[in-house]
Amino acid sequence: MLFAVMGFFKPKIDSEAVELLPALNAHLGQPGLSIRLAGFLKDRDGNRAGLLVCLESDGFAAADAYLKESPFVEHDMYQRVEVVELCLEVGAGQLR
Repeated sequence: MLFAVMGFFKPKIDSEAVELLPALNAHLGQPGLSIRLAGFLKDRDGNRAGLLVCLESDGFAAADAYLKESPFVEHDMYQRVEVVELCLEVGAGQLR
């Protein structure tokens, strides 16, 4: 199954997000993890507003566990988080 893991930052957190990029890259590069896409969400002013990661997982529990291991969760940077199943209707993102 494909999941969208989204975290929306607390206000004025942009510089802290930049400082944690090495830890984020290590988190995204874990062996055995099937990331389909990942990237920052930006607001209308171009500031980082959050992070979106689409990953292939066996279920919600594994996707939730991935989120909880995030350096941004560990540093309490999110105002709100969501983990939802993503059911592709259009696009080339075929599951293996």
